[in-house]
Amino acid sequence: SSGINAEYGGITYSVGEEFHKLELSALEQLIETGQVRFILELLKKLSSSDSSSNKGLRDMLTGIDEDITKHGLSCVKESDWFCKPRLFEIGAALNRFRELRRILRR
Repeated sequence: SSGINAEYGGITYSVGEEFHKLELSALEQLIETGQVRFILELLKKLSSSDSSSNKGLRDMLTGIDEDITKHGLSCVKESDWFCKPRLFEIGAALNRFRELRRILRR
């Protein structure tokens, strides 16, 4: 079983019995909780989707940017509690997400 949760300074996630923390406190431009919530939902979407299969980080970010442009922040989940993070912060969070390797290798 796995899970992803937002918490102060980052996102915690578990894969089986292992717990990890995605440290985001160094990303100074992430100042709104809504930005972290958006990244959290994006990670959930990417973790459960085959849409990121065989894509590199740049291609993933391009796709994310296109989705946001076309569908707004609701491209990951309907919510009024999201704030838009810059692609740089999204990329930095994805880069820190250890499960990204698993996503990219599907």
